[in-house]
Amino acid sequence: MIHSPPEGVYLRGLTYRIAALILCAAFLAALLYFRAPLGPTAFWGLSLAAVLALLLFWRQEAGKIVQVHPEGVVLRGVSSSRALRWESVREIRYRAIQSRGGGILGHLLHALLRLLSRRAPGVDERAVSIRCVLLSVGERPLIITSGWSRAGDAVEKIFARVNPHLLQEALDRVRTVGHAEFGPVTVQHDSIVRGGKSIRFGEVGSWGLEKGRFFVKKQGAWIAAIQVPVSKVPNVFVLAELLRHLGVAGLRQADLTSATFTG
Repeated sequence: MIHSPPEGVYLRGLTYRIAALILCAAFLAALLYFRAPLGPTAFWGLSLAAVLALLLFWRQEAGKIVQVHPEGVVLRGVSSSRALRWESVREIRYRAIQSRGGGILGHLLHALLRLLSRRAPGVDERAVSIRCVLLSVGERPLIITSGWSRAGDAVEKIFARVNPHLLQEALDRVRTVGHAEFGPVTVQHDSIVRGGKSIRFGEVGSWGLEKGRFFVKKQGAWIAAIQVPVSKVPNVFVLAELLRHLGVAGLRQADLTSATFTG
């Protein structure tokens, strides 16, 4: 159990509740259209069931809370609670996709909201679809998405707590067994390997995260020799920190914003 005061509290956003409200309204409109063939009993029965289901869903969503504590993260619901301690997390899978909804008008609206917002710079879940999955041995995955208010801030706090011990473990593996694996990417004591491609640290011209991809370019090359979507690289930010600690030159960016896929 976790008993310390939370460092951050994140409520459930309105996205899913608004979507449920729209679906309920559409269902009620369809019932009204077919009211005559359905008959009064079926019409009122189905209408009442739809409204009750909406109210129940709304209550459950409103009662969900994510709390970030010094010892771990807690996901609370109306009738249940889950706690995951930081040291038990073995892998984090992160994906972020820039929202393109609404075309040019939608893009301008998102830009206006970000301009008027008082939030600190970072990934804004109103304009970016976020999915962060925390995996530990013997536990169900704990998932943080854009359905949570200030999800980007929650993810940053999670990384700040989990990544240091994962980085230390990766450094220990490189020093003892000669390599550390990050899904399709392997870091050896003197090179970066992906499939049949191996680039020695001294050959690297630039590397980092760019438009949702981890990339490595050789010196003088225009095209990346290694390029993998961030979503396919477990602990991708630990990978970036590991390369920094190993002294690989040429880092461009390795933050949440650069890890966002923009198409």
